Amino acid sequence: MPLELEGHVPASEVTRLKREIAGLEQELAEAKDEAVKYKQLSKDAVHAVRALRSVTEPWLNALKMIHGEISRVDAESFSVGDGAEISTGNRDVWKDRIAKASPAEARVLQALLDGGGEMTVTQLRVAARTGGNTPTYLNRLTAKNWVQKVGRGIYSLK
Repeated sequence: MPLELEGHVPASEVTRLKREIAGLEQELAEAKDEAVKYKQLSKDAVHAVRALRSVTEPWLNALKMIHGEISRVDAESFSVGDGAEISTGNRDVWKDRIAKASPAEARVLQALLDGGGEMTVTQLRVAARTGGNTPTYLNRLTAKNWVQKVGRGIYSLK
């Protein structure tokens, strides 16, 4: 009968098992420390999300109100500066012109089409994201007879 079954274990085996237990206890302690660290990080993240929500919520509410007003506008027909209506068929003409224009000129035309009327150079610069070259693009579009200058620095679709 082996000695282990009678309750006798060699000293080397006892030493090995004690070392293994000590190693496992060390790993457990490290895992507990890591868990505490990640719980704190999780709490910090939740706190940051709450702070971000409280800061951005007024903006969200304002945008919801703006979009509510926008949805009330009939986008298919709206008046242009001279009181003319842009019909769906007329929009197709502008879509064709936008497709033929350079990318920057297309953005200017789209901004004027979406704006529904007269726009200043500054408004077009912002809406079309064309920067300081906006007057150049407007001059090209005026030369094509697609845009007209209706006032000092004010343009509309022709």
